[in-house]
Amino acid sequence: YWQLRAIPDAFRPPEPFMKELRKSFLSTRAGSMRLEEWLMEIMECLEAGGVNALVLKGPAFAHTTYPDPATRPYSDIDLLVFPGQVLEARRLLEKSGFKCIIKYYERSRHLHWEETLVRREGADRAVVEVHWSLYQHYMIRKHGLGRLFDRAEAVGPPGVRFRTLCPVDAMLNNALHIGYNHSDSIRLGWVLDTYLLGRRLKTPDWKELLEKSVEWDVRLALEKSIGMARCWMGLELP
Repeated sequence: YWQLRAIPDAFRPPEPFMKELRKSFLSTRAGSMRLEEWLMEIMECLEAGGVNALVLKGPAFAHTTYPDPATRPYSDIDLLVFPGQVLEARRLLEKSGFKCIIKYYERSRHLHWEETLVRREGADRAVVEVHWSLYQHYMIRKHGLGRLFDRAEAVGPPGVRFRTLCPVDAMLNNALHIGYNHSDSIRLGWVLDTYLLGRRLKTPDWKELLEKSVEWDVRLALEKSIGMARCWMGLELP
């Protein structure tokens, strides 16, 4: 709908179809605004408690790679924190009304990389996933999370500001997400994420991306995700 509304009337689909698309778009925008409110509340809560967190995937992509945040729907909020701050992040979120579904960190933090916390407000349901690693642990064992936080960038409009991975690290994390966590259930929207992330990269970024993909042991997953973006979206490499 966001794209179709910009073309001349003569080339648009029939009006009933446009009305349905508009309803869907407005619904997505309303949901996006509600999630942004929760995101800012969560980030302020963690910051006040001394927990340093980066925003991953959906909300980060919505505000960095897409033309309008409502064009990148997402249903949960993914955060990356240092392993030593996971318990405090959980405590702060539980104090704000969230409930941790399974406390993986104490039980099996070397086999899992995230915990899910849920809060219900009437018909609304807020879901937060607190990560202490990026899926596989190769890079974490070698270098820790410090470099990811050092290279992070501040994004978002006034009132919705947060820190997220730099474009190169976001591309690698996206490849991990597709290749390791969802290799048997890849969504076309995630391929679009790869395409739009790739368009943000300049030639020196691509060189760094290739080098870091080997360092992270994610080269094959990166090739797979970029290959799909080239095939289905027309991503052009320098």
